[in-house]
Parts: sequence; structure tokens; C-alpha cells
Amino acid sequence: MISYKMYTIRSIPGKGQGMFANKDIKAGSRILADELLLSIAESKIDEGIGERISVSLHGLPPEQQQQFETLHCPDHPTWTPAVSRFLANCFEVEAPGSGIFLKASRINNSCFPNAFFSWNQNLHRLTVHAMVDIPIGDEITVCYIFPFYSLQIRRDLFREHYVFECDCSACHVETGIGRRGEFRRRRMETLYTAIDKTNDGPSNNDQKELEMVLEFIRLAEDERLDGQFLSCIYSRAKKCYDDRGSEQLALEYAEMEVETNMRLLGDDHADTQESARDLDELKTRLAMVQQTEENGENLGAL
Repeated sequence: MISYKMYTIRSIPGKGQGMFANKDIKAGSRILADELLLSIAESKIDEGIGERISVSLHGLPPEQQQQFETLHCPDHPTWTPAVSRFLANCFEVEAPGSGIFLKASRINNSCFPNAFFSWNQNLHRLTVHAMVDIPIGDEITVCYIFPFYSLQIRRDLFREHYVFECDCSACHVETGIGRRGEFRRRRMETLYTAIDKTNDGPSNNDQKELEMVLEFIRLAEDERLDGQFLSCIYSRAKKCYDDRGSEQLALEYAEMEVETNMRLLGDDHADTQESARDLDELKTRLAMVQQTEENGENLGAL
């Protein structure tokens, strides 16, 4: 068992190791900022991935190579141990690259996670933040993929990339709650794909896009799903309302975007800083509009 200020890493029967809260952790708290051990610039699973991992691994000092060897290595019929170990433990850094982080690699998956991981380019570290309040003793979990994917897609991705079967409550659809959750996630997956396609389509003032965005937000709230994907959706809602001239609603979603980024990424992340600047610009613009309207009313009263 390895203990740190906010968490402990310890063995879990049948699951290897996991990370547990050493204290009550408030939502938005940074649990760790982990250093990069090794990385590859292209994490696509192809014939060259073994060579890319080998080159990066053998560029490390012997001590760090040994640290890599301590990570979980699932059995795979065709992969070498190095490839299996890397893919089972890596996190996305700068897309399409992936990297290994010794502490973060001990965090297990849940499709109902209580924490969120992100690569912080400003710090050159992987950060993990509490999405919700995490009581002392609870396991700290993240979702390795988008949690709103349907069960079959989640299973396929977990098997293909991480070589494991997720056993979290969201992956049990034999109950009424599980079936309703699966229905919501399937719908969210469909909506997210459709919303993403509108990037190359008409302007954001399209009524259909706004309806899809608002439905996605409602489903995420009903399913209690959180993540930076929701920040991106808030940003789309902000733009939709701004393009329609509904500045106050645009402001509300801009504030939700910043709050989500602050909670999941921290104030030192580039995405948080950009969304905060956008919010300030929107507030300034609205204040100018309001001032102009007030001046016009005053002139009219003369």
C-alpha cells in the first residue's frame, strides 16, 4: 500500500490495484498532477505501435523502465507484453498521442466516475480532479472513454484497448434502472454525433441544433453524467443562443462552461483560461449593449 496526502493506492481482490480517498475530497479538488513517464506520438493500434513503444521505453533510464514493468499487463493473444502494458495503462496526452503516468495508471474505470482526468499542456502533467464530493474511503474512479457511449461500444473499446470487462453499475442493464440508463446513453451518443456533424453544416442559429444540444444536456443531468464533453456542449448552447440574439441565455451557458472547466480541469488549464476569456468578452459586450439601451432611453425621455 502506498499512501499520499489525498489518496492511498492499494490492492483490490480480483482487480489489481486502485486509488482510494484518504480524506473527504470536495468537488473540483485536484487529486493529483502526475508526471509523464513515457509517451508515443501516435497511439493508433497498428503494426508499428510496438516499435513506437519500444523506442520510447528504451530511451528511459533502467530505473524508470523497471517502474513501467510494475504496471498491470493483461494477456493478449497477439500483443507483446510491452504493448499490452502500455495500452492497458496509457492516457491521452496531445491527440493522437498517449502516455504513461505511474500514479494515474492505478485509477480504475467506472462508467459512473467520480473523478476526471485531463492532459494539462501548461503543466505538462496529467491532472485528476474530483467531479463530485468523494467521501473518505471511497475508490477514486475515472471513465477511460466517453461514458455516454452505448454499452456495446463501451464493451468493445474496453476489450480492444484495455483488455478488460467493466463491471460497474452502468454496465448491468438487466435492471430497470440499468435499462433506462442505457436508453439515455444511446440517445446521447446519437445526439453527440449529430451535433458534431453540424460543425461543417449551417450556422449555430439552426433550431434543430439547439434542440439537440438542450436534449443532450437534459439527458446528461438525468443520467448524472459529467465530463469535459458537457463543457463543450454548454459552449455549443452558448453559441446557439448568442447567434439567435438571446444574450442572457448565452451568458448562462457561458458561465456553466467556465464552472465545468474550473471544476474538472483547474484554472491553469488552457481550455479553462480560453472559456474564461470568452465569458469576460461576452459580459463586456452585454454591458455595452445595456449601456447603449439605457442611453437611448434617457435621450428619449428628454
